[in-house]
Amino acid sequence: MKLHNSEGPPCRHMENMLKSTAEGTAGTVAKWYATTHAKGCTRCQCFLNEQVAKQEEAVEVAPTK
Repeated sequence: MKLHNSEGPPCRHMENMLKSTAEGTAGTVAKWYATTHAKGCTRCQCFLNEQVAKQEEAVEVAPTK
């Protein structure tokens, strides 16, 4: 069961955890909690997908040494 429609911001209490999950800096439990929550919350799933895409884009445009 999804908690929300896909339009709108993520749940307020989840935004930072979702960002750190996308960045790869979340701990094991935080990552599990964020991804489990996002599976049941369309807005958080959309936000997480957007954050992951931003991270992937940043890696692609980052200069290499």
